Amino acid sequence: MSSLSFRLAAQHLIHSTKLTLFSLVDGLQYERHFGEELSAQHAAIPLFDTWPDSRIAFAGPWIIQLCESMEIREKLCTLEVALPSVSWILSPLRLSDLASHFKKNMNIGLPNGRTALLRFQDPRVQVRLGEMLDSLQHQELTDSVQEWLTTVGDRVWSFKQREFIC
Repeated sequence: MSSLSFRLAAQHLIHSTKLTLFSLVDGLQYERHFGEELSAQHAAIPLFDTWPDSRIAFAGPWIIQLCESMEIREKLCTLEVALPSVSWILSPLRLSDLASHFKKNMNIGLPNGRTALLRFQDPRVQVRLGEMLDSLQHQELTDSVQEWLTTVGDRVWSFKQREFIC
């Protein structure tokens, strides 16, 4: 099984040797669907990797470098169809650099001074963020990626372009 958003992301690789395909995965949805936790053995980095969040790293967002772990691709395509939990990212960055970029953008300041977790790993939230973030905020989150695709309903959403592309 291969999702349309994955196929579109893979097409970008045909035209560039400077990009790497990554997947941003909701670890909790993965664990619930497959009955097993994601692990670093899949060329993956949890974004919750520092104390105290590291205690729940399995349930948080994970970045997976697909060229190093193509055996997990089928599972991720299956998961994307079943639950809102997977998006495909094309970036020139290395896995560790992309993870660092997302880690620094995970928390946002609220008007009341509190901090909130920005759940950009959830495709449904990506659509809302596309509408809510101003241009500077959107650029800051997506400047390190060439494309960011996911399936929402039966349509493919580009978070980078802030629109449904098919």
